[in-house]
Amino acid sequence: MDSNEFIERYADGHRDFSGEFLEGLVLSRLLIQNVDLNGAILNNSEIVKSDIRGVDFRGSMLQNSRFYKTDISKCDFTDADLRGSNFNQVHFKETIFDHANLSESSFTEALISRSSLRFTQLKRLLCWRLKLREVDLSQSVIDYSKLYIYEMDQVKVENLSAIDIELNDGISFDEIIEEDGEVMSYVFEELLD
Repeated sequence: MDSNEFIERYADGHRDFSGEFLEGLVLSRLLIQNVDLNGAILNNSEIVKSDIRGVDFRGSMLQNSRFYKTDISKCDFTDADLRGSNFNQVHFKETIFDHANLSESSFTEALISRSSLRFTQLKRLLCWRLKLREVDLSQSVIDYSKLYIYEMDQVKVENLSAIDIELNDGISFDEIIEEDGEVMSYVFEELLD
């Protein structure tokens, strides 16, 4: 199914696209909410300046996809494959990425709040000016990553694997993690304007 057919079917009231082959889907300046894309093939898709709140992406394939200035709040990416994807100026609120694979992805000026990334693969992640607020990264793997984080507030990192990561010019997670495995609040001064 191509982008035009997807948009037409959505406009006609169709909401269940689970398991569909939608590779290379392009959505720009659209309101697409509460859609079932569970298990859909969406590799190399591009979602730009859109509102996709509440979309079910569980088990979907989204490798090398691009999300730009998009609201991804309340989406469920559990078990999704997002390797190599790019999230630029994206807002995630109450979004679930549990057991997802985000390895080799990048986040630029993104805000992730009240979200869960438990047991998530985040290897070779690249982040620039990322804000994390009330995020659970417990049991995740963030090895070999470069994380230039602007702000961390109430981030759970219990049993997080963080081998060979670069965090804001040499600061290590060990310096900001409290005894209970949580980062209560930390603003990285060198990135402030």
